[in-house]
Parts: sequence; structure tokens; C-alpha cells
Amino acid sequence: MRIRTAAWMLMAGAMALAAGPSLAKGTGKEHGHGKDSTANQDNGQGKGHDVSDDDDEHGDEHGDERPKLSFDARLNGFLETPSISSTGTGKLKIRLNAAESSADYELTYSGLQGTSVSAAHIHLGQPGTSGGVMVFLCPSLTTPVCPGPAGGTVTGTLVAADVVGPSAQGVAPGEFAEFVKALRSHAAYVNVHTDLYPSGEIRGNVR
Repeated sequence: MRIRTAAWMLMAGAMALAAGPSLAKGTGKEHGHGKDSTANQDNGQGKGHDVSDDDDEHGDEHGDERPKLSFDARLNGFLETPSISSTGTGKLKIRLNAAESSADYELTYSGLQGTSVSAAHIHLGQPGTSGGVMVFLCPSLTTPVCPGPAGGTVTGTLVAADVVGPSAQGVAPGEFAEFVKALRSHAAYVNVHTDLYPSGEIRGNVR
């Protein structure tokens, strides 16, 4: 009995020694797999965060910081300073070229109470204030006479030579960049002058 018992114990010990490295190897593999998985997960998360940052930077460069090229205004008598009760209305559209060296415009007005339109300008001035003339929309080289008497449409292209000032407000003749800056700063308004209201019958703030 003692001999059989001793033989059995030796055999059990040998089996344990044989299984030990295998178990250790399996445990190490499991740990290694977990570590690799975590590393891969971290790498994946880091890569995704970088792409998000790139998208944000791309949006800032081509979204919020993109300069405005189109502007418009709605004209009526109540926007004059002081306000005027007139049946006249109008609208102005302005579009800068990509180089910001010229601007196409279209001014349309109707229902004016004056019998003739003496001039239409874009002035330098914030809403509710009066300022000097920056450019003539009519009369001009392309439109010698403003259409009328009650309404009409004026189109043309503005360039540096069309900027006449106002020097007293810091805009020298020919400074087209200052004209563009005023448009983007909401510091410009369009005014249509008639014989009935020489200082302006309808006005609109350029936006």
C-alpha cells in the first residue's frame, strides 16, 4: 500500500508540473490580449479625436471666417433721419467680386411721391445717423439720369474710382477697401433723393 501511495503521489506531482507552464502561458496570453485590446482601443480613440479637431479647424477656416461678399438693403421713408411717411419703397443688392476690387449693384424703387429722382447714393453712417456720400448709384457714368419719376431700376458696377469719400469721415477718394469695410461693419446706408424730399425720401441700411 505504501509503495502504491508513493507512486501515485509522484505521478500527481509530475502531472502538476507539466500543467503549470501551460496554465501560466495561457494566463499570460489572456493578460497580453487584454493589454493589446486596451492599446488598440486607446489608439482608436486618439485617432478619432484628431480627426474631430481637424474638422473643427477646417470649419473655422472656411465657415465663420469667410468674408462676406453679398449685401442688401430694404428702403422706406421711416428709415430716413428724421423719418418720413412716404409711399415709396425700394431694395438694393450688392455683390463684390472675389478680389474685392469691384461690386455689381442693382437698385429698384417704386411708389415715390416726388416727381423726379435727383440722386441715389450709398452713404457712410450707422442706422439712425447721417453721413457723407461714399458712392453715386445714379446719376453716374453708366446711369446719367436716375429713372423715374415714381420708380425704376438702376444697375452698374462700382470700382475704386467711384468712391468719392467722405474725407471728413476718414474715407479718401478711391479707397475702395474702406467702402467694403463700411459695408461689412453695417455702417453704410442707401438713400434715394427726390425733388419733394431733397435730403432723401427712402432709405435702407446695408446688411
